[in-house]
Amino acid sequence: MNSHEKIIRLFDADTLDYASMIVVKDTGWEYCEVDNEYLRRVTSGMPINGVLASLISFNLVYEIESMDVE
Repeated sequence: MNSHEKIIRLFDADTLDYASMIVVKDTGWEYCEVDNEYLRRVTSGMPINGVLASLISFNLVYEIESMDVE
């Protein structure tokens, strides 16, 4: 069975320095390497599209890397 996984890399909007990432799987999404507890608390339970739309409020931009896992 094929599983679709996306890695969403987060970057500081001002410097474009790497900040953290989000892993999106068929079953949901989760943060990796995120230290900002306020970001976690505010976006917890949101659909991923809502999270992506709100990231600029936290001074974050993103790029999406799609991966097909067999």
